Amino acid sequence: MASSVISHDELLEEAYRIADAQGLSALSVRSLAQACHVSVGTIYNHFASKDKLTTATIELFFRRSVFDGFCRLDVHKGFVDYCEDLYASLVMVLDRFRRCWLKGAEVLPAAEADLAGAGLGVAWRGIAGYSLAGLFALWSTWQTDAFLRVASASGSLWYEGWLGFARGQEPVTWPERAYLSLGSKEHKTPNRLMRNVRTATEQTRDLLCSHGVECTFELNPGNHFQDPDLRMARGIRWILD
Repeated sequence: MASSVISHDELLEEAYRIADAQGLSALSVRSLAQACHVSVGTIYNHFASKDKLTTATIELFFRRSVFDGFCRLDVHKGFVDYCEDLYASLVMVLDRFRRCWLKGAEVLPAAEADLAGAGLGVAWRGIAGYSLAGLFALWSTWQTDAFLRVASASGSLWYEGWLGFARGQEPVTWPERAYLSLGSKEHKTPNRLMRNVRTATEQTRDLLCSHGVECTFELNPGNHFQDPDLRMARGIRWILD
């Protein structure tokens, strides 16, 4: 009988190995159970469905490939240099994900084609992020016209050079809608750079509004680390309306 003594992290690590070696198409509840020598029921004790398993595995890929290496503060690196390094890394990561994990499948066009086939269509694409990812989400709208709506929740807009970049560079296209938020206590810090976050966020809002972008700036109670999931959800909800 297959053993059920295995942890969630061990299962996820094996799922990652399968997807990395054979692509996501090879990952299933049954293939993971066979690789780990456990029952299918054991997998379902940790992952309620194949979709949950796949999502967790993809999240682990991007957490290892991008977040762990880039989504942390480096006060000695300028804003533009940071974004260029992050952009170069993302290009490599996404290329690897497409070639190795998707094995040639084009997920976004395929998903949009499926929606169109169901009579739903795609009206627009959006991008959202929290903290440094919120800063990057905004920066991305200066680099591509793929995203017409953007949400930056507790975005690190205090980053040195951001406002100068935003004011001095013309984006590929101005987004239709932009959501900005902060915690009400985020600017109350002894850090010389971070204490400017509220002013920088308000000035970013003013810049967007001056170019016809429908933009809002919302203050949430607490510091940077309070209710990040809720803050992100509020931003996504706003750009969806």
